[in-house]
Order: sequence, then C-alpha cells, then structure tokens
Amino acid sequence: MLDNTTVIGNDCWIGRDAVIMSGVKIGNGAIVGARALVTSDIPPYAIYAGIPAKLIKYRFPAEFITRLIKSNWWDISIAYLDKLKVDKPESCIDDIEKLGDSAIAVYAKSLLLGRVQSSWSRHIGRRLCIFINNN
Repeated sequence: MLDNTTVIGNDCWIGRDAVIMSGVKIGNGAIVGARALVTSDIPPYAIYAGIPAKLIKYRFPAEFITRLIKSNWWDISIAYLDKLKVDKPESCIDDIEKLGDSAIAVYAKSLLLGRVQSSWSRHIGRRLCIFINNN
C-alpha cells in the first residue's frame, strides 16, 4: 500500500500558490517557490522552484546543514531563542549545541482548518529569517 502522507518539516517556507502533491516529504528548512509544483521529495535546507519544482540551490553548505538538523533548534524554548544573535548563524548554532537538552520546550500543535498551526511559528520565522544564505 502506498503512503500518501505529505510531510512538511520544521522551518519550511512555502511560497504562495505552491502545489505539493500527495505523499511528498519536504525536509526541514526547505524553501518552495511561489506557484511551484512539487512532485518529489525535497531535501533539508534546499530551495526548489518551478513547474515541476527543481533544485535551485542549498541554503547553506552541507556541513552547516548537518549541524542545523542535529541542533533541532525548533524544539528550543522561545525564551532562549530570543536571546540568540541570529545575524551570525554559525555562532548561533554554536550556542545551541552548547546548550544541549536544557532549553527544549514542548509546544502543542493543533489542526485548524486543515493547516497545522502553532502559536510560535510566526514568532520564530521573524527572528530566524537571517538563516537564508545569500551566497
């Protein structure tokens, strides 16, 4: 039996009018361009756009992507995230790695009108937008 579950990871940005086909997995930190047609899985921290969506580039070098994924920064309490200097991603992840499990928070997600929403997602998005690498 086919698994038609569509999974969108943490820290993803989905552009307006993007279409994501059933069963597609979008990795943590991925960006999907506006009006893209996503027909296959997208790896973590990749930027995809077009019809069908294709890889444009990765947001960061492979080593840094590995560190971001291992950090699980999306599980850290907002109180701690507010103290981080997000304009320097490398030092920010250094601070998170030193922290370990001591700042992990649990946030409840609820299903509302077919969209998974959380009270902190907009808060985090504003503070961590610097994590897009313009190189």
